[in-house]
Amino acid sequence: MSIFDLIAAAPDPARADLFVTPELILRSRGFEPGGGLRKHVHANLDEVFIGLLGETTVYAGDAVIRLGVGETHLVPRGIPHEIRNESDAPSRLAIVKSPGDDDDTEWL
Repeated sequence: MSIFDLIAAAPDPARADLFVTPELILRSRGFEPGGGLRKHVHANLDEVFIGLLGETTVYAGDAVIRLGVGETHLVPRGIPHEIRNESDAPSRLAIVKSPGDDDDTEWL
C-alpha cells in the first residue's frame, strides 16, 4: 500500500494520523490558503515534510523552503520551524516524525 492509498482511505485526508508507532508517525495535514502551523520546535524528534498537493512553505531556522508535489524537506530536531500555505489554493503535506513521540512539541 502506498502513502497515497493510505491518505485516500483516511476519513479526513486533510488531517489524519495514517501510521503511528513508538518509532514513527506518518500524518497527512492539509492547509487552506493563509493557513498553517505556527512556529514550534521538537527537542527529540526529526520531521520530514513531503508535498502532496499544491505548494506549502516551510520556514526552518533561516531557511525558506517551498514544497511542491513530490518535494521533501527534513527539519532536524532542535530547529524552530513553521508551516504556511501562502498560495491561493489548498495544500497538503505528508509529515513523518521520528521517533513517534507526539508530545515533543514546544510552541513558540
